[in-house]
Amino acid sequence: MIKKRFLNKIIFSLLFLLPVTIFYQQDKTGNWLMYFGTNKLSDKFNLHTEIQYRNHMLTPNNTEQLLLQTGLNYHFYDKAFVTAGYAYIPSYVSES
Repeated sequence: MIKKRFLNKIIFSLLFLLPVTIFYQQDKTGNWLMYFGTNKLSDKFNLHTEIQYRNHMLTPNNTEQLLLQTGLNYHFYDKAFVTAGYAYIPSYVSES
């Protein structure tokens, strides 16, 4: 029963979001590559890592952004936690 509900949510999400993403990607050239990771260190602590690379090529300016983020999560309860971390986000604009 749980698998069927989960599968229905995925199908609904794809049917709802797929036409929107196809519509918005037609006239733009760019990428947005992402990695998100969470590694358990103990029962109360885990490590969050995130890397995102974004670029958008629109003449005459090309923009690029790299986002590097890491944080240490402390879990108070199963669904409550706090994160302390650091983010490095350089942005670049170049002429084509």
